[in-house]
Amino acid sequence: MLERSPFGGLTVGKALYNDLPISVDDPAAKRYRLAKPAMTALRDVSTDMRLDCRGQDYLLAAASNLFNGQGGPLNCNNWTKVMYKEAQLKGNKLLNKTICTWNIGTSEGCAGAWHIDEGAQNAYGCALVNNPWKGVPVASPSADTFATDAATLDGVNPVHDCHKNTASRWIMVR
Repeated sequence: MLERSPFGGLTVGKALYNDLPISVDDPAAKRYRLAKPAMTALRDVSTDMRLDCRGQDYLLAAASNLFNGQGGPLNCNNWTKVMYKEAQLKGNKLLNKTICTWNIGTSEGCAGAWHIDEGAQNAYGCALVNNPWKGVPVASPSADTFATDAATLDGVNPVHDCHKNTASRWIMVR
C-alpha cells in the first residue's frame, strides 16, 4: 500500500507525485502515505497500480502511471490519458480503456486528486468519448469520481464507493 486517504476533511488530497509522507511508520493509520522515494522504488518493481475505495469500484492501470501529471501544468487542467486494464464503476466494468484522469487534489485548489469526470472526457484536449462506462452518465454530472477529496460529489444512487461517508481510498501496487 502506498496511500490510504479517508473521505472528507482528513483526506490526503494531493497529487501522487508530491512528496507528502504521512504516518509512514504506521501503515494501519487512517491517513497513510509513503515518502516519494519509497513509492518510486515500489513503482519501479511493480507491474500494476490499483486505486479503490474498499468497495466494488476500482481502477487498475500499469504501475508506471503512479506519478502521472508530474511536470505538467500547476493548475487544475493537469490531466493525463490513462489506459486502464480494468475500470469498474457502479457495476459497469471496462477492460483496456483509455480514460482522461485528473491528477491534482483539493488541497492544491483543484477538483480532487486522481479523479475521473465522465462528462469531461472530450474537454481540455483529452479528445475522448464522454461517459466511457455506458455512453450515458453513471455518476452525477461533474462528479469527481474516484477522488475521496472530491469537490463535486456523486449524488446518483447507488453513490460511488469513493464518495460514501465511510470511504477510504487505497492506492496499491503489485
